[in-house]
Amino acid sequence: MGAAPSTEKAIPRVNECLNAASSDGRAAGKVTAVHSICALIVHPGISGSVQRHLTTPANLDTLLLFISDDHPPMVAEGLRLLAHVSNTNNIDIKVVLCERVCPKLVELLEVHDVRVRALAVEALANLLSEESCRTFAAQQNCLPPLIECLGSIHNELLVHSCRAVAALAQSKPLRHQIHSEGGLLPMLALCFIGNMYGLVRYHALRGIANMSKEEALRRDIIAHGIPARLSRLARHEDDMVDPAVRHLVASIFCNFSLAEDTSEIESDEALRILYDLVASDDVDHVVEGIWAIANFCREDRKRRELIETDGVQMLFNLLRVNEVQIWYEVARVLLHVSAGRPGHRKFLIEQGALDAILAIYRYCSEDTGAAPMYRASSERRVAGPEEAEDEEMKVSRVERVEDVEQSARFMTMTVATHALKNLTVFPFARRALMDLAGDKPLMSLLRMEFNAEGQQHAASVLGNMCLNADCCQRLVYDGLIETLIELLKLSTVAGVHQEAAYALANICSISEEYEKTLVEVGIVDALLEVLKQDVDIKVAHSVIRSLSKISIAEAKYDMLGGGVLKYLVHYAQMPAATEDCAFRKACVDLIKSLADLNDDGQHAAMVQAGVLGPLIGILQKEQSDVELCLRVVEIIGTLTIKSDAAKHKALQHPELLPILMQLLQTEDEDLLFHVLTVVGNVAALEDVRAVLGRDERALRAVSRALLVDQFALNLQALRALSYLTMYEPYALAMPRHISLQVISSLCVHSNPTLQRHAVTVVANLAKLQPNWAPILGVQAMRDLKMLIQSDNFDVRREAVRAVANLSLSAQAQQEIDSLNILDNLCEMLKQSTADRGRGNAAQVSSFMGARNLKMQVQVLYALKNLCWTEHMLLRVVKEFDCMPILIQLLESNGIDVRQEAAGCLAVILQRPEQRVFFTALGGPEAALKGLKTSLAITRELDKELTALTRKRDEDQRNRQIEQDLQRQRSIASRATAATTLMGPALLTHEELEAQMLDIQQKTEVKKQNDGLQMEYMRIVYHMAEDEAVCSNFMTHYEWPLFMGPLAVEDAEAQECAAWTNFRLVKAGAKLDDFVRNRGVYYVCRALQCRSPPLQREAAVTLGLIAGAQHFVRHLMEEGGVAMLLAMIQGDDLAALRIGFQAIAFLCAHKELAQMFADQGLLPRLLLVNGAYDDYALTAALVSAIGALLHHEALCKTCLDAGGFQVLMQHCRSDSAQVMRQVLKALITVSSRAESQEPLLQAPHLDTVKAVVQSHRPDCVRDALQVLFNVCAKEQHRDKVYQEAFVAELIPLLDEAKLPDIFSERQTVTYGSQPHLRDLDLVEDEQLLAGAAAPKPGDKTAKDATHLTTAIALLVAKTLGALASLDPVKLQIVNSSALPALLLLFKSEQLEPKWQAVRIMALCCGLEALHEKLAGANLVHQAMVIADYDNAEIKRQAAKIFALLGDNAALHPHFTAKEVLVRIKALAGSKVRDIQISCATALKGLTRTPKIRDSLISLKTAPIVLGFLDAEHQSLKVNGLIALGNMAPGLFVHAKPEDAIWGQTTEVVEKCLAFFRTSPRDSMLYVAALETLCAFVKAHPQTFGQALLDGGGMKDVKAVLMGRPRAVEGGRGPVDLRNVVAQILRAVSAVPECAVPLIRFIGADDIVELLRSEYSECHSVEFVCDVTKAAGNYTTLQAQCDKFIRVGGLKLLTQLLQFQDLAVNHAAAYALGCVTESANTLAKVLAACPLEAMVQRAADETKRVIGERSDAARAADRPHFGAGDESFLSPEEMTLLPYRLLYELSRVLANLADAGEHAERVLFGAAGTQLQTEALEHTLEWGEHHEIRWHQQATLARTLGKVAPPTPTPGQVFAISQLDAMLEALKDRRDLAKVETAMKNLTLLAQRLRPREGAVGDGVRRILDKGVVPTLMAALRTDDLKVFTYAGWALAELGAEHAEVRRQILAEGLATLVKAANNVQDPRRFVASKLLSVTLRQHGAVVTLAKYRLDLRLLGPQAPVAHPHKPHDHD
Repeated sequence: MGAAPSTEKAIPRVNECLNAASSDGRAAGKVTAVHSICALIVHPGISGSVQRHLTTPANLDTLLLFISDDHPPMVAEGLRLLAHVSNTNNIDIKVVLCERVCPKLVELLEVHDVRVRALAVEALANLLSEESCRTFAAQQNCLPPLIECLGSIHNELLVHSCRAVAALAQSKPLRHQIHSEGGLLPMLALCFIGNMYGLVRYHALRGIANMSKEEALRRDIIAHGIPARLSRLARHEDDMVDPAVRHLVASIFCNFSLAEDTSEIESDEALRILYDLVASDDVDHVVEGIWAIANFCREDRKRRELIETDGVQMLFNLLRVNEVQIWYEVARVLLHVSAGRPGHRKFLIEQGALDAILAIYRYCSEDTGAAPMYRASSERRVAGPEEAEDEEMKVSRVERVEDVEQSARFMTMTVATHALKNLTVFPFARRALMDLAGDKPLMSLLRMEFNAEGQQHAASVLGNMCLNADCCQRLVYDGLIETLIELLKLSTVAGVHQEAAYALANICSISEEYEKTLVEVGIVDALLEVLKQDVDIKVAHSVIRSLSKISIAEAKYDMLGGGVLKYLVHYAQMPAATEDCAFRKACVDLIKSLADLNDDGQHAAMVQAGVLGPLIGILQKEQSDVELCLRVVEIIGTLTIKSDAAKHKALQHPELLPILMQLLQTEDEDLLFHVLTVVGNVAALEDVRAVLGRDERALRAVSRALLVDQFALNLQALRALSYLTMYEPYALAMPRHISLQVISSLCVHSNPTLQRHAVTVVANLAKLQPNWAPILGVQAMRDLKMLIQSDNFDVRREAVRAVANLSLSAQAQQEIDSLNILDNLCEMLKQSTADRGRGNAAQVSSFMGARNLKMQVQVLYALKNLCWTEHMLLRVVKEFDCMPILIQLLESNGIDVRQEAAGCLAVILQRPEQRVFFTALGGPEAALKGLKTSLAITRELDKELTALTRKRDEDQRNRQIEQDLQRQRSIASRATAATTLMGPALLTHEELEAQMLDIQQKTEVKKQNDGLQMEYMRIVYHMAEDEAVCSNFMTHYEWPLFMGPLAVEDAEAQECAAWTNFRLVKAGAKLDDFVRNRGVYYVCRALQCRSPPLQREAAVTLGLIAGAQHFVRHLMEEGGVAMLLAMIQGDDLAALRIGFQAIAFLCAHKELAQMFADQGLLPRLLLVNGAYDDYALTAALVSAIGALLHHEALCKTCLDAGGFQVLMQHCRSDSAQVMRQVLKALITVSSRAESQEPLLQAPHLDTVKAVVQSHRPDCVRDALQVLFNVCAKEQHRDKVYQEAFVAELIPLLDEAKLPDIFSERQTVTYGSQPHLRDLDLVEDEQLLAGAAAPKPGDKTAKDATHLTTAIALLVAKTLGALASLDPVKLQIVNSSALPALLLLFKSEQLEPKWQAVRIMALCCGLEALHEKLAGANLVHQAMVIADYDNAEIKRQAAKIFALLGDNAALHPHFTAKEVLVRIKALAGSKVRDIQISCATALKGLTRTPKIRDSLISLKTAPIVLGFLDAEHQSLKVNGLIALGNMAPGLFVHAKPEDAIWGQTTEVVEKCLAFFRTSPRDSMLYVAALETLCAFVKAHPQTFGQALLDGGGMKDVKAVLMGRPRAVEGGRGPVDLRNVVAQILRAVSAVPECAVPLIRFIGADDIVELLRSEYSECHSVEFVCDVTKAAGNYTTLQAQCDKFIRVGGLKLLTQLLQFQDLAVNHAAAYALGCVTESANTLAKVLAACPLEAMVQRAADETKRVIGERSDAARAADRPHFGAGDESFLSPEEMTLLPYRLLYELSRVLANLADAGEHAERVLFGAAGTQLQTEALEHTLEWGEHHEIRWHQQATLARTLGKVAPPTPTPGQVFAISQLDAMLEALKDRRDLAKVETAMKNLTLLAQRLRPREGAVGDGVRRILDKGVVPTLMAALRTDDLKVFTYAGWALAELGAEHAEVRRQILAEGLATLVKAANNVQDPRRFVASKLLSVTLRQHGAVVTLAKYRLDLRLLGPQAPVAHPHKPHDHD
C-alpha cells in the first residue's frame, strides 16, 4: 500500500473511477475502476471521507448498479467495495447503506458463486453490528440464507456467516427466530469441529454466548451436552486455543449459571472453568466468575462441590482484594451456601464465615464512600436461594440499586447479613457471634433507615440471638426493644415488619418483665398498625405470634379495640394453599386468650366480627388434632352460651352441627363436656332442634353422658336434653335411648339446677300422647305433686307444666283427682290473684310479679284441659268458684295469661247454663274489651315489626354492600376501613343482638296475641247463639272489632273468627260496614276453605250480603263470576237485578268485561231490556252497557250491537236512576272521537240538550259533560251552537241562582207529572227545593253545593269551547254572563277560575267588545287572578292584558300601579306564551307616557331587554317596540353609574344586528330601526356615539338616500326614510358626534336630499327632520360654509316661505343655527331679506296673539302629497306657532349685529311694533317665555353700542324695557316671570360687556337701575332656577365692575360660602363660580379664612350648563 493521497485528491479520483466504471462498456474496465476505488478506501486517513462520499444518494445508486451487474467479477468487486464502505463505526453510514442495499445483499446470499456470497455476507455482517440494521435485515428475511451458509466448506464464507448470525443474536427478539430457523445446531457444530478455522469457532462461540442468554435456548443448549464439550474445549492444552475462546466459554458458563435447572451441568467442569476465570488478573473476569459461582451454588450439588474443592477458602482469600464488587459476590456465595444443608452451614462457621462476615461489615463501614455497583454484563441476573421467578423476573439486587442511598457497600452488608441469619440458627453460632461483638454492626445496620432489606435481615439475626437469655439481656440493654418498635411504626417494608415482630415475640417469651416493658412502649398498637398494611401471611404469622405471647388483660382490650378480630378472622379462614398449621394455632390461641376475658360485650363483638366461621372451619379440617379441637370448641361454647345472635351466627355455617355430632362420639371427656355445652347452647333455637332431629347420635351421646358418674357431664347432658326434647321426634325417640327411671331419679336430685332440667325434660315429654303411659308408669305424678310444692319457682313452674300436659290423659286425671292436685292448682290460682285490697288484675299482676304470670299460665292451661271433663268443670266453677277469677284475669298484664283464661272460659261457656252466670258477672263486656285491646296490640306490633324488619333488611343490605367492597380491597385497605364496619351506617353487634331479640319477642307476643283473639272469638261465638245477645253485640259494637281476628295468620284462629262473624251477619245489621271492612274477601276465603260446614255457612252469608254496596268488587277475585252468569240466565226478577248490577260493577275491569261479552252478555242484555218493565232492572242494564262502553276494545261492538239505541231509548226516562246511568254511558261515548259520530246526529244531540232543562241537577251536570266533550273538537261546535241553547246555558253560570232555578223547574215538573215525585230520591228533593239552609256537616247539603259548583263549571267549560265562535262572544258579553263569569274569578277552586278567565280572554279577541269588557272592570279582575299560582291562569290573564293593552283607548284602565306590577311579574315568567302576551301588552301600554314612566319606575326595562334574546320573532318585535316606546323616559333620572346605560347600549348593537340580518319588509327590521331611532332621540350623545361606533350610519345612509316606501311597522305603515331622518337629526345635534357623522353624510348630501324632496313633495316629516339636521350641521363652520356654498340658504328661504308651519319652523331653526356664526350674517342677509323676515315674524306674532283662529290655521295648512297625514299631535300643532315665533326671534336676535341696515329694519316702525307687541304678550304666555328672552336679546345688542348724540330707536326702546324687566324681577308672585326676567337680564349682561373697538359701558345703564340689590335678594331664595340665573347674572355683571363685586362680598358672601361648602347642595357649583369670579378679580381671597372655605373650589370648576344655550324644541 502506497502513501495515502489527501482527501482533496481522493474524492475527485473516486469520482473519476465511478464515471469510468459507469461509462466504460468493457467489463474489465469497470472491474478495474472499482478496484481502484477499493485501493483508495483502505487507506485509514481518507477512508471515512470516501465512505461518506460513497453513501450519497447518487453514488449509492451507482454502487447498487455495480452489485446488480450481470458480470460476476463486477458484482464481486462491487461487493468488496461495499464491504469496505460498511466497515465503519459511523452509524449513519450503516443505516443509509442498510436501507438501500440490504434487500439486494439478501438476494445475493442465494447465488451460486461462493466468492460473491462470501463478499455479500461480509458486507451484511458489517451492517448488522447496528441494532436498527439488524431489525431491518430480519424483516428482509435474511436468516434462512445465512443459516444455509453455515453449512458451507469455505472458511471465508463460514467466518462471515457466523459473524452475521452472532450479530443477529445480539437482538433479543431474533434469538428465538434463529433457533426456529434451525440456526442453533449448525453454530454448535462449528464450535467443536476439531480442525475448524479459529475465526469460525470464535464467532460461532460468540453466537452461542448471545443465544444462551435466553432461558429456553439455554435449556436446549444444555440438553445437547454442550457444557461438557465446552469444558473440554476450554481446558484443551493445545496452544492453538485462543484465550479469547476460553473467555467466551467462561462467559457461556456464566450464562448457564442463570438456568433454572443446572443439575445437568457437571459441577467440576463448571467450577474449574470458573476457577480459572476467578484466577484471572482482570478484575472484571474475577467478578464475573464469582457471580457465576454464586448462581451455581443455588443447587445443592454445586454447593457440595464448592466445599469439596476448597472453593470456600479461595473465596475468603479474595477478601484481601480491595474491590467492593468482589466482596459483594463473595457475600452472595456465602448466602447461597448457608441456605443449604445444616452441615454446609457448620462447615462455613468452622472455616471462619463469621469472621469473614464481620470483616465485610468492617470493610463496608469504612468512611471511604461506596462505589456504584459493578455490572459485569448487561444480561447478568442474580437468583436468590429460594426464589422461583422466571428468567425475566430474576433481576439482580445489584441492578435494582441505582442511587447512592443503596450503594454497593450497603448491598454487600445486606447480603452478608442474610447469610448470617442462616448461620445463627445454631445456638453456638449465636454465642460465638456475641463473643465476637457481632451485635454492634447488626444494631447499626438495624438503624439504617435507607437500607430496608438490611434492616430486615439484621432484625432476623437479632431475633435469633434473643432466643438466648444472655444475648437478649444485652441487646435489650442496648435499646433493641425501642428500635424494633420504631421499625414497626416507621418502616413500610413487609419483611422488616415480619422480622421485627419475630424478634419481639422472642423477647416477650423470655420474661414477664420484658412483656410489661413491651406493652408499655406500645407493642400492641405497633403490631396492629402492621396488620392494617395488607401484609402477607408470613408477616401476619409473625405479628399474631407476637400478640399471642402477651397475657396482660389491658393489652388484650387494646387489641380488641384496635380491630385485631377482623385480621384473625381473615387469616384463620385463608385457603388451604396458604395455610400453615402453626399459624392457625397461633390465631386460635389468640382468639381463646381474648375470649377468656369473661366480658359479654367483647364476646358479642367477637361474634359480630365473624370469629365463629374460621373456628368452625378449623374444626372441620383438624378433627384429628384433639387439643386444637378442644380449644376451638371451648371458644365456641364461651361465645354462644348467652347470646342468641351468636347462636344464629354460628348456625349460619351448616357444617357446624355435623361436626358437633361427630365430636360427640369422642372418648375424651373434656372434649365431650365442651361439645355438650355447645349443643345445649345452640339447641335453644327451634330450627336447630329440627336439624338435630334427623340424627339420633346426640341422644346416644347424651345417654352415655348421663350414665357417667360425673355431675358436670350429667348437668350439661340434661341441659342439652331439655332443649332437644322440645322437638317432637326427639321427644318420641328419647325413651328408646334413655331410661325414664334415670330421668325420674334425677328429678329428685338435691341440686336445684339439675332438678329443674330433669323436670323440664319430663314436661316436654308429656306434651306427646305416646309418652304419657311411660311417664305415668314410673310414678311421675307423685313426684310432680311433690315438686309443685318445691321452694324453687322454676321447678314448681315446670312441674305444673308437666301436670298440665298430662291432664288430657284419663289415667292422669284420675291420679290428679286422687292426689288432690286440682286443689293445689286452684289454690295456686287464687293465691296468685289475691292482693291486699282485692284490686284489679293489673295491680295483682304487678304485685305478684312476672314469675307469678308464668305460673298462672301453666295453672290455667292445666285447668282448661281439666275442664273438658264435666266433673272437673263443675268443681272448678262451683266448688272453687274460679269463674270470677278467670274473668278478672282477662285484664291481666300477661298476654299468655289472658289467652289461657279466655280459653278456659271458652271451654266453660260451651255449657249454656254457664253463659247466664258469665253474663251476670259482666263477662261479655270484659271479653270484648279484651278483644279490642288485643286488636290494638296487634296493630302496634305490626307497625313495630315492620319497622324492625325494614331496619334489619336495610342493615343486611348495607353489610352485603360493605362485604362486596371489602372483597375487592386488600387487607390493608380493610384495616383502614375498620371504622366503616362499626360506623353509623351499620348496626353494632349489641344493636343487632337487641334487634333480633326484639323481633323474636314481638313475633312471639304477636303469635300469643293471635291465640288470645281466637279464644275471645270462641267466647263471642258461644255467646252469640242467643239472638238477643247477638243483636246486643251489633247494636253496641262495630264490625272492625269482630272482623279484626279474621286477619290473623293462624288458620285455626281464622276459621274460629269466620264462624263467629258469619253468625253475627245473620243479625242483618250494618252489612254495608261489613262489606266495607273487606267482609266479602273473608266470605270468599271461607268458600275456599276445607271445611264443608264453614263453606255452606259462607254461601249463606254471601246471599245475606249480596244487597250491600261494593261486595262484587271483592267477589270478582274469588271466583264468583260463573255464579253471576248463572244468575242472569234465569227468570227471577230479583236474581236478574242483582246479577246485572253485579256484572255492571265487574265490567269496570277490562278482562272481566271482555269475558262477559264473549259469553253472550249483550244478546242476553238486549233480550231482558225488552222483556221487563222495571226501573231498577233497566238501571242495571244501562249500567252494564256503560261499563262495556268504558273499554275501547268493546265500545264499537257494544254500540253496533244496539247498545246506543238502548241508551237513547232511556235517555228521557222518568226514573232519575236510569237517566243517571244513561248519561254516564253517554259521557263515555262522547269522550272518544271514534264513538261520537252517532251522538252528533241532530235528534240525538237535541235529546241531550233537552236534558239540560231537566229538574234533576245531577242529570243536568252529566248532560253538560256530554255536550262539553262534543264541543272539545272545533269542527263539532257549529252543530252544537244554537242561539237559544246558549241563552239557556248562560243563566246556569250563576252558581248562587242555581238552587232557585232547579226549585222552579221541580215545581213545574211535579205539577205536570206528579208520579215523578215518588220516583226521585230524597237527596234530589233537598237539592232541588233549595229552600232550607243546610246544616253544618249535612252530607246532602254538601253534595248539593258541590253539584251546583260542578254545573256552573261545566257551563263555563261549554261556553268556553263555543266562545271560539264570534256570535257566542257577542252573546256572552251582551247578556248577563259577564257578572257571573266575574264571580267565577273569585272561586276558590282552580278550574272555575281558569274557565272564566279563558272565556274572557276569548271575548277580548273581538275588538268591538273591548269597551264593555273594560267597563266591567276586567283589567282589575285579570290583575287579581294573575296572582294565582297556575301557569294556565296566568297565560289567560296575560292574554287579556295583551288584547286590551294594545287598545290605546283603554289605557286609563291600566294606570293603577298594581296592574302594572302584575304585568311586569307575568313578563318575567319562563312560559313563552305568557311572555309573548306581556310583550304585546307592553308594546301598547308604553305608548302612553304616564304608563310608560310607571313601568320604568318598576324596573320593567331589563325584563323587556330579555325579550330580545328570545327565539320567537314576535317576542323580539314586541319587545323592541316596547323598548322604543320606553326610551324617552328611561334616562330622565338615570345617573352615570346606573346599569341601565350598559344594558341599553346593547340594544343598539342588537338593533343593528336585527336590521342587517332581517328582510327589509319584515316587522323585525322595522321594529329594530324604530327602536334605534327612539333610543338615539332619547339620549343622542350616548346612543348616537354607539350607533357611529357600531357602523350603523352606513345602514342609515342607505335607507336615507333610498326611495320612499311605506312598510308595516309597530304602529301601522311607516316610511323608513322618516325614521332614519329622525336619527340623523338627533345625532347631528350632538357636537361630539357631528364630526364623525359628516364622514358618512355631509352638508351637500343634506342639501341634495332637501332639494329632491322639496321638488317631489313626499313627506313633510322627512323634510322637517332633514332641515333640522341641516341646521345642526351648520354649527360646524366648515359644514356651514359648504351648506351655504351648495345653495342651502336659498333652499331654507324657500322652505321658510312654504305654506306649512312645520316646514317653516324647521327652516327657521336651521336658519337660526346658521346665523349663530358672525361670518355668515352677511350671506344670510343677502339670501334672506330682513324685511321679509320681520314681516313674517310680525305675522306669526299676530297669529299667536290670536287674531286668527285655530280653525283658520288648520284650514290654511297645506299638505305634501295625496293622503299624507299629520305627524304632529294636536298639542304639538297648538304649540307650533309659538315655536316658529321662537326660532324667528332667535334669527332676528342674531341678525341684530349685522349692521346699521339691520338695526334700521329691526327698529323701524314695523320692527318696533313687532318688538312691542311681542314683549307685551309673551309675559302672559307662561311656558313660552323663551320668545320674550330672544326679543330682549335683540334689544341687548343695541344697548351695547356707543351711544350717538341722538340715541337710536333701538337704544331708546331697549332702555324703555329695562323698567319692565326689573319690575318682573321684583314680582315674586309669578316665578315663571321672575325666571324669564333673570334669563333675559343674564343675557343682557353678557351682551353688554365691552367689545373690541367699543367705548362706553352699556352695563352701567343696568346698574343705574338698581338691579344688583334685586339679584342679591334672589340669591337668598329657595328656588334653584332663580338662584342659578341670579348667580349667572351677577357673574356677568361683576366680571367688569368692581362695585358689583364689592356688593357681592358685602351682602352675599356668607350665603355663597355656605352653599359652596355643602357638597349636598345643588347650588354649590353656581355659588363657587360666582365666588371665583368675584374674589380672584377683587383680590380678597384672604378674607375667607374665617369662613373655612375649601379654596380648591375657586379653581377650575366642573362644567355647569349655561341656561341660555339654544336648543331644539322638538
